[in-house]
Amino acid sequence: MGGQVRAPNERERARVALKACADAGRVVLFAPPRLTLRSGHLNLLREVLRALAKIGTPDVILDLSGCEYVDSAGIGELVSAFTFCNNSGGSFSLNRLPSKIHDLLQITKLYTVWHSPGTSYPPCGIEVCE
Repeated sequence: MGGQVRAPNERERARVALKACADAGRVVLFAPPRLTLRSGHLNLLREVLRALAKIGTPDVILDLSGCEYVDSAGIGELVSAFTFCNNSGGSFSLNRLPSKIHDLLQITKLYTVWHSPGTSYPPCGIEVCE
């Protein structure tokens, strides 16, 4: 099975959700425990960012405090999200990085791309599901 990627089954897809908060043109997305190719969260993140761009939400913060693992596809999607948001006239920031993810971004020299805007978030409760 090495190297093959299987799509998430229905049960796994039912658990794909991103929690979000919104306030004054700023959206905070809370990352799931795993940002990987198999998790299904990368496609959802991409779709959410595209939808936010359509309605004109300029600033997106991805809170990674609950994220334990990011694979190479996850790193690629973070870079794509950054590029997409900036090209759409907004910004994409990472916040509250766990030490393992912080180290990964430093090793790949991507840490300098994102700034950390602080941890004051608007009231939460929105859940964005696939």
